Amino acid sequence: MVQLLDALEKPGQIILAGPPGTGKTWVAEAVARYLTQDEPYRKRLVQFHPSYGYEDFVEGLRPIVKDGVIVFDVVPGVVLAMVKNMTEGETRVLIIDEMNRANIPRVFGELLYLLEYRDESIGLQYSRDFSLPVDLKFIGTMNTADRSIRSIDVALRRRFELFECPPDPAILRRFYESGDRVNTVPELAEGFAKLNADLSAELDRHHTIGQSFFMDEEFTPTLLRRRWQRQIAPLLEDYFFDQPDLIGTFTTEKYWPGI
Repeated sequence: MVQLLDALEKPGQIILAGPPGTGKTWVAEAVARYLTQDEPYRKRLVQFHPSYGYEDFVEGLRPIVKDGVIVFDVVPGVVLAMVKNMTEGETRVLIIDEMNRANIPRVFGELLYLLEYRDESIGLQYSRDFSLPVDLKFIGTMNTADRSIRSIDVALRRRFELFECPPDPAILRRFYESGDRVNTVPELAEGFAKLNADLSAELDRHHTIGQSFFMDEEFTPTLLRRRWQRQIAPLLEDYFFDQPDLIGTFTTEKYWPGI
């Protein structure tokens, strides 16, 4: 955590990357609350998707009504709106969820330059002499099963420090050791670890299963079977879309024979 906070101090932007269910967004939200003293107006979350663009993120022309007439005017995107409302010395955090689902170079545009040179200014498509305050922090999350980090634009990767969020049986154990949470699945963490070891052996570490699928206030064999059937099995089918014979080797009985 110390290294993560140091990276947010400088260069000021990080990426949390890992397979589904490893708590990337949860960690991003927790870090943002810490950095902003849990003041909601100082943090914002956006989720990227294939149609998300520069106009949404930076600035763009939008139709607005002026004096009863529709005209096109320059409207700030998420980043410019956050910068406009900042005061000196006030930390603000922008969380970018599912960052690798968008065309990142198109979305960021000139901000790729400003992420590296926070003390410089540059002309945007419609604004002149814009600079990124050092107190605006960016936390991106990326699902490595959805799209490999290797496919991300190199210019972006070298501006963000990458922190991997792998599945962790220790987190699962601590979850049920604290509070009033109950787990009645025998050797839940051990089966979880074996499942991911097999997935890593057959595929790679990016195509594994996160611990949040196995977390609940009361986790029972019935809930495990339901999660497996409705959430985990569809993921495995996607992982092994070109190896259908392997899907049948992954079963709840194999990893948790006690249920």
